[in-house]
Amino acid sequence: MDTPSHFSDGSPGHEELFDELEAALYARSGRDGDDETPEAMLLAAESRALVFEAVRQLAPQQRELVSRVFGINRPAQSVRSVAEAWGAPKSRVDRMLARALGELREIIVIQEE
Repeated sequence: MDTPSHFSDGSPGHEELFDELEAALYARSGRDGDDETPEAMLLAAESRALVFEAVRQLAPQQRELVSRVFGINRPAQSVRSVAEAWGAPKSRVDRMLARALGELREIIVIQEE
Protein backbone atom coordinates (compact mmCIF):
# COMPACT_ATOMS: atom_id res chain seq x y z
CA MET A 1 0.00 0.00 0.00
CA ASP A 2 1.12 3.55 -0.51
CA THR A 3 1.51 6.22 2.13
CA PRO A 4 -0.61 9.30 1.52
CA SER A 5 1.00 12.69 1.98
CA HIS A 6 -2.33 14.50 2.08
CA PHE A 7 -5.52 12.66 1.30
CA SER A 8 -6.62 15.07 -1.41
CA ASP A 9 -3.24 14.77 -3.16
CA GLY A 10 -3.08 18.54 -3.45
CA SER A 11 -6.29 19.17 -5.34
CA PRO A 12 -7.41 22.79 -4.98
CA GLY A 13 -10.75 24.00 -3.74
CA HIS A 14 -11.58 22.64 -0.31
CA GLU A 15 -8.23 22.77 1.47
CA GLU A 16 -9.55 24.23 4.74
CA LEU A 17 -12.38 21.70 5.02
CA PHE A 18 -10.05 18.85 4.04
CA ASP A 19 -7.41 19.91 6.57
CA GLU A 20 -9.92 20.29 9.40
CA LEU A 21 -11.70 17.01 8.77
CA GLU A 22 -8.46 15.15 8.11
CA ALA A 23 -7.07 16.30 11.45
CA ALA A 24 -10.29 15.39 13.23
CA LEU A 25 -10.47 11.94 11.64
CA TYR A 26 -6.84 11.14 12.37
CA ALA A 27 -7.16 12.42 15.94
CA ARG A 28 -10.41 10.62 16.54
CA SER A 29 -9.16 7.39 15.02
CA GLY A 30 -6.43 7.33 17.66
CA ARG A 31 -3.41 7.97 15.45
CA ASP A 32 -2.07 11.02 17.27
CA GLY A 33 -2.63 10.10 20.91
CA ASP A 34 0.50 11.18 22.79
CA ASP A 35 -1.20 11.86 26.14
CA GLU A 36 -1.83 8.55 27.89
CA THR A 37 -3.61 9.63 31.06
CA PRO A 38 -6.72 7.59 31.86
CA GLU A 39 -8.90 10.61 31.14
CA ALA A 40 -7.25 11.21 27.77
CA MET A 41 -7.54 7.54 26.89
CA LEU A 42 -11.25 7.58 27.76
CA LEU A 43 -11.88 10.72 25.71
CA ALA A 44 -9.96 9.25 22.78
CA ALA A 45 -11.99 6.03 22.97
CA GLU A 46 -15.25 7.99 23.07
CA SER A 47 -14.15 10.08 20.09
CA ARG A 48 -13.17 6.98 18.12
CA ALA A 49 -16.55 5.42 18.84
CA LEU A 50 -18.29 8.61 17.66
CA VAL A 51 -16.31 8.66 14.41
CA PHE A 52 -16.75 4.96 13.72
CA GLU A 53 -20.49 5.22 14.30
CA ALA A 54 -20.65 8.18 11.92
CA VAL A 55 -18.65 6.29 9.28
CA ARG A 56 -21.03 3.31 9.62
CA GLN A 57 -23.92 5.62 8.72
CA LEU A 58 -22.41 6.58 5.37
CA ALA A 59 -23.52 4.94 2.13
CA PRO A 60 -21.45 1.81 1.37
CA GLN A 61 -19.24 3.41 -1.30
CA GLN A 62 -18.60 6.49 0.87
CA ARG A 63 -17.82 4.25 3.86
CA GLU A 64 -15.34 2.27 1.74
CA LEU A 65 -13.68 5.44 0.47
CA VAL A 66 -13.31 7.05 3.89
CA SER A 67 -12.05 3.77 5.36
CA ARG A 68 -9.44 3.40 2.64
CA VAL A 69 -8.19 6.99 2.73
CA PHE A 70 -8.03 7.29 6.53
CA GLY A 71 -6.88 3.75 7.21
CA ILE A 72 -9.87 2.63 9.23
CA ASN A 73 -9.37 -1.11 9.83
CA ARG A 74 -6.79 -1.20 7.01
CA PRO A 75 -3.66 0.62 5.85
CA ALA A 76 -4.33 4.16 4.60
CA GLN A 77 -4.23 4.78 0.86
CA SER A 78 -3.97 7.95 -1.18
CA VAL A 79 -6.94 9.17 -3.16
CA ARG A 80 -4.93 8.51 -6.29
CA SER A 81 -4.42 4.84 -5.46
CA VAL A 82 -8.12 4.41 -4.59
CA ALA A 83 -9.06 6.01 -7.91
CA GLU A 84 -6.72 3.65 -9.75
CA ALA A 85 -8.12 0.62 -7.90
CA TRP A 86 -11.68 1.70 -8.72
CA GLY A 87 -10.84 2.60 -12.33
CA ALA A 88 -12.19 6.12 -11.79
CA PRO A 89 -10.68 9.56 -12.44
CA LYS A 90 -8.95 10.98 -9.37
CA SER A 91 -10.98 14.19 -9.66
CA ARG A 92 -14.19 12.17 -9.33
CA VAL A 93 -12.89 10.35 -6.25
CA ASP A 94 -11.80 13.71 -4.77
CA ARG A 95 -15.38 14.99 -5.20
CA MET A 96 -16.79 11.79 -3.69
CA LEU A 97 -14.49 12.17 -0.70
CA ALA A 98 -15.47 15.81 -0.23
CA ARG A 99 -19.15 14.82 -0.20
CA ALA A 100 -18.50 11.96 2.21
CA LEU A 101 -16.58 14.23 4.58
CA GLY A 102 -19.38 16.79 4.45
CA GLU A 103 -21.88 14.11 5.41
CA LEU A 104 -19.58 12.84 8.16
CA ARG A 105 -19.32 16.35 9.55
CA GLU A 106 -23.12 16.67 9.65
CA ILE A 107 -23.52 13.26 11.29
CA ILE A 108 -20.92 14.04 13.94
CA VAL A 109 -22.44 17.44 14.72
CA ILE A 110 -25.85 15.83 15.17
CA GLN A 111 -24.38 13.05 17.36
CA GLU A 112 -22.60 15.55 19.60
CA GLU A 113 -25.77 17.58 20.29
